[in-house]
Amino acid sequence: MNKRLVWMLAALLAGCFGLSTPPAAAHAVLMKANPAANQQLEATPRELELAFNENVGPVFFKLLDRAGQEVGQPGELRLDGNSVFLPLGQTLPNGTYIVTYRVISADTHPVGGSFAFAIGEAVASGADAAASGSAASLWVLPTYLNRIVLYAAMLLAAGSALLLLVMSWPASVEPGLRRQGRIGALVAAVAFVVSMAVGGADIVAGGPGALLSGAAWSAAMGSTLSVSAAIGIPGALLAAWAFGRRAEWPLWTGFALLVGSFLVTGHAATAVPVWLAATSVGLHLVGGAFWFAAFAPLVATAKVSAAPEAARVMDQFSSRAVWLVGLVLVSGLVVSWIQVRSPANLLSTDYGQRLLVKLGLVVVVLAMAFWNKSRLTPALARGGAAAGANMARSIRIESGVMLLVVAAAASLTLPTPPRALGEQAAATAAGAMPASDGFRETWTSAGYSVEVEVTPARTGENMVMLRFKDAAGAPVAMQRASIDVSLPAAQVEGITKVGEAMPPDMYHFMIPELIIPGDWRFSVSAFVSDFDKLDFEGTVPVK
Repeated sequence: MNKRLVWMLAALLAGCFGLSTPPAAAHAVLMKANPAANQQLEATPRELELAFNENVGPVFFKLLDRAGQEVGQPGELRLDGNSVFLPLGQTLPNGTYIVTYRVISADTHPVGGSFAFAIGEAVASGADAAASGSAASLWVLPTYLNRIVLYAAMLLAAGSALLLLVMSWPASVEPGLRRQGRIGALVAAVAFVVSMAVGGADIVAGGPGALLSGAAWSAAMGSTLSVSAAIGIPGALLAAWAFGRRAEWPLWTGFALLVGSFLVTGHAATAVPVWLAATSVGLHLVGGAFWFAAFAPLVATAKVSAAPEAARVMDQFSSRAVWLVGLVLVSGLVVSWIQVRSPANLLSTDYGQRLLVKLGLVVVVLAMAFWNKSRLTPALARGGAAAGANMARSIRIESGVMLLVVAAAASLTLPTPPRALGEQAAATAAGAMPASDGFRETWTSAGYSVEVEVTPARTGENMVMLRFKDAAGAPVAMQRASIDVSLPAAQVEGITKVGEAMPPDMYHFMIPELIIPGDWRFSVSAFVSDFDKLDFEGTVPVK
């Protein structure tokens, strides 16, 4: 592989990740809090409740006074469905209190936040804290890179096992295939352990030393990461042993355990309906593993085998790949439908855009596979002088693009899927989400209006929600929306943010640059259609 191709692959890999290291978006979302944020109560509640859109595991759930001390003599946390309850054993005096929490979602992403409520009086100004809603950015890149290694190693090991079990290889190629599978299995076993370390550090939002801390490993053991590792590590070790033997059942068992380890964690395998999502992910992995692991043995076959033998192997692989690639495509469409829900979300959400990158790379791989089957395999069968070299070169390039597909697939674990965003938007529209004491105002333009909500409207990172309506007050689905923020008093020039759609009428933004108190100027641009643009302007006071 020449240097130009290496740099191209590196650039595309960075593009899949997003070049920088963004905060990890949480995949479980808070649907309801009781008491709600900014709510005034007449008496001490018996318990506090946080309700999410999926099952979560609590890392901590505390009630603090304004001095930051834990109060309320809390009892043992109780889980009931998607809700977490914190019983209180003490009557609290009148005043303002802060709820702070951090939980881990079913797909191993941490979710955290805080808000205030009051007893016997109004909530004191400035008491509530900004909801974090994301993991410590320190662990985003290590977690992502580990996932690429784990995905690639698992596919290599499971795919090598499948190739040995369902195909007949030349005697000179089979040892290399077994060696490839053994290396992939051993790397996968190590990657499972590393996923526990970085995942636990991510959950507790620890510093560099958190990798070896008891708190991080305890948090990882309480998540689906431990379940996945408990299945995957034995499967990888069994497969590594079986590649040096001729018995088929250890290979089948190792293959099944490796694939199964990916069905108990991750947002694709935990999305509702779980049976459909898990089945689709499993089929997607089986087809992908067969395809991913075949490149090296096919290259070796093209290089060292006689033309008739090489053509036989290519035909045998193609006849099986047709069915397995069909499984990849159909199951991939099912998983995408579960997560994206609407074609509009492909362009308007971060998750959808990353999915489009992956789909585009898959199309490239399919095109190359078709070229290999229709043009290069017949030339190989005819015994052309350069046929073997041409086939090997084409397969090497195809394998490089397939590695990018794996990187793009791993990047889909970073943003919140539109499925979860839609559930949160529905809860917000229904009034179930906690209110905030941040900024809320409605701006108008050309007969349309936009409700602007900025939380917490304080220095630091702020969440901005835009809800668009027409002249009759009906929700309007904008094609895209962006915000340009500036602070003229401090000579801070425009900072542009592109929104993430939350159908039917909302757009979501995270703006970390509001670090200076003052009257920030917000300029909202929204497109009703490609040629119909609306401009809204207003001032948001940030304290």
